Amino acid sequence: MRKIVKILIACLSGLLITACSSNNEAQVTIPNRQTNKMVLAKYQMRSNPVNKQRAKQLSRFIKANMLAKQGIYTNLSQQKQPAELATGHEMLSESSGMWLTYLALNKQTKAIPKIPKPN
Repeated sequence: MRKIVKILIACLSGLLITACSSNNEAQVTIPNRQTNKMVLAKYQMRSNPVNKQRAKQLSRFIKANMLAKQGIYTNLSQQKQPAELATGHEMLSESSGMWLTYLALNKQTKAIPKIPKPN
């Protein structure tokens, strides 16, 4: 048993040394503003009176029923759920992200909450 542990430690040490000694650097390309414009345009709603009306109705509903100072709720259900599952009336980063995307796409930047800068 001790031999197996020693062999595993030796293998893992060798693997760690090999991984740390690699000179490969990740290549990261920073998107330009043109790319950002293309992405936003892809997700903007088609402009027609019916879609605009539905979007306004949905926005009013979310603001009235799901939006709170702390964030946005995932749904309206207020039933008790197991603590380890996000299945009820909770706030998730995904829901907040969708709401922030909506605000950005509709040029409602003043509605985006200000995040305090760290000291």
